[in-house]
Amino acid sequence: MCYRRPAAGGPRVSLSVDDRLEILDLAARYNHAVDSGDHEGAAALFTEDGAIEATATGTIAGPAAIADYIGSRPDGWQRRRHFNNNAIIEGVPGDEDAATLAMYIMVLSRRETVLPRLLGRYEDELRRVDGEWRFRRRRIIADADAASGRRAEG
Repeated sequence: MCYRRPAAGGPRVSLSVDDRLEILDLAARYNHAVDSGDHEGAAALFTEDGAIEATATGTIAGPAAIADYIGSRPDGWQRRRHFNNNAIIEGVPGDEDAATLAMYIMVLSRRETVLPRLLGRYEDELRRVDGEWRFRRRRIIADADAASGRRAEG
């Protein structure tokens, strides 16, 4: 879903300010839940058919599997901080309960010194369920392993 500007005159669906703020809040709640070790809270932000996709892990589907994945990190997510910026939020033509979110991500490790761990982007598909926005699919695309400075493969 890499963001591409619609062709001139092509479909572009704006969302309300409330929807946009709720979607930004969803992204922030994910970061806080993951960074604090609240794997159940992070998983609750996904739809029942939701999934995380990443080159390093493959596809992790369903809230239970997502909670297990977040809870199984050997170093604990509590030693990391996720930061997002440059969010592009758009509605999906013909579906007022669907949206996309593209944003950059930087993850810092908080050990003896603060070090960058990951640089990349999220490409999210979102769904409104019972009046609340949820992640349907969260793609994590690493641009580089920030600790080594090597570009990500794939």
